[in-house]
Amino acid sequence: MKHELTKSCWKALLLLSEAVRKFKEPIEFCSFGFGAGEDIAMNSLLDPHLDYFTVTVVLGHKHIDCSADKTQSLFRLNNFIHVSKIRSRPLPRHILQLVRIYLPYCFSSLYARKWKRAFAVSHLVQSLDGRIATPSGDSKWIGSHGNFVHAHRMRALSDGVLIGSRTLRRDKPQLTVRHVNGDNPIRIILGSTAEGIESLTQASPDPILLIGARNRTEGKSIRSLLLRRDNDFISTSLILKALFECGIYSVYIEGGAITASRFLKENNIDILQMHISPMIIGSGVNSFSLPPIQNISSSLRLKSHFFIPVDDAIMLIATLERPDQKGNFR
Repeated sequence: MKHELTKSCWKALLLLSEAVRKFKEPIEFCSFGFGAGEDIAMNSLLDPHLDYFTVTVVLGHKHIDCSADKTQSLFRLNNFIHVSKIRSRPLPRHILQLVRIYLPYCFSSLYARKWKRAFAVSHLVQSLDGRIATPSGDSKWIGSHGNFVHAHRMRALSDGVLIGSRTLRRDKPQLTVRHVNGDNPIRIILGSTAEGIESLTQASPDPILLIGARNRTEGKSIRSLLLRRDNDFISTSLILKALFECGIYSVYIEGGAITASRFLKENNIDILQMHISPMIIGSGVNSFSLPPIQNISSSLRLKSHFFIPVDDAIMLIATLERPDQKGNFR
């Protein structure tokens, strides 16, 4: 029963994400139901029945009159990541956690349309001492099984999943959705080479997008996107804008350290996810590769965050302070 309820709730979240993407009017609140079929309502309420869970989500600080007999559970979404409970009939703990973790990403396309660029989420798996791989590049098993499932859920909720060409060459990933229900995202490779792309083409015939490859590699499912370079690098702002124009409203950045650091350095990560495993590696590849700073006041800081347990590890989910035009953080 627990497994079936989880599957139903997950399916409802996928349907909600699709509905938000298609809904062209302003969204003040929405409702979704699960447990006896999945239903979605935008700016209106679902009528619950005896064995039917309903959740209503209010966006921002708007006041919505959701009377108690019209909704079972009422939540508010603030600051991208915080799902706060206003009132709720008891939801099973595993369902409550599923909603709190993944509901925010159902609204990625809403922010993308507002900003005219893809909404960016970065995910890293690291040890306690901040290593994402050994000196030889081995990173397998730093993350737990629960983190593996989480990554597949995030892929299913995202229009695209992005990695650098070094990660493609070293890890030979598939970047598909296999451990949960959901469609495969467009697989995006950032870098000067498409070496190792066979791991993607053999895994799935779904689309692959190469950004910045010097040698254009085209095929039935492969296309290249050449963007302007400045000082041998493509601006991450330009990348997110170009992805949006390609219909990719949300992108999940899975690595590696150089790619994630470029987005972080240019303040183009909307949500940062860090899975922190209970191990110490010592020497190895750092999570981030950023220019040195002289003062702690110049460090990147979290605007809001929370931690969740994942197996025997924890995951940090956070938004970052963004500097204004004068370089001051806000």
